[in-house]
Amino acid sequence: MNKGFSWILVVFWLVTLAMLAMDKGMMAMYMMVIGMLVDSLYSALHK
Repeated sequence: MNKGFSWILVVFWLVTLAMLAMDKGMMAMYMMVIGMLVDSLYSALHK
């Protein structure tokens, strides 16, 4: 996986964790779905 893309995902997951800590559970769930979809699409298209 591209190192730059990996760092973008790390930041994205940290923001998701912060949302969860601020009791924004529904927003965190939406962000998790988006993150997993983007990661899966990237993996599928760059093999």
